[in-house]
Amino acid sequence: MDIVGCDMKFEFSKAVALQAEDVSAAQYFYSEVLGFPLTEEGGLLAVDADPLTMYFDEKKHCSGLLMELIVDDADAARDHLVAHGCEVVVWNGAGQSCIVRDPFGVHYNIYQR
Repeated sequence: MDIVGCDMKFEFSKAVALQAEDVSAAQYFYSEVLGFPLTEEGGLLAVDADPLTMYFDEKKHCSGLLMELIVDDADAARDHLVAHGCEVVVWNGAGQSCIVRDPFGVHYNIYQR
């Protein structure tokens, strides 16, 4: 298999979101059952799982874990990803919800720096 280089720069964020139907139950599980400390950042509750921070959010666009990719140009990243088999789930523009699903079912928020 040929490995083709990518002319776009993508970085994984250290922030992930858990989109759950029952946010309180998710917070309980991760803090009380698994023992991660709860913190509040930007008005959202999160668990500090150094080096990751996992935010809790009500299920809106997908279920489960939502990864985040950091890019210089969100629209160019969307076009690149769609051209390579990703599907746009929701696209509200840079600085808002910009979620794509990759060909393997993983959901990513595209965050423009």
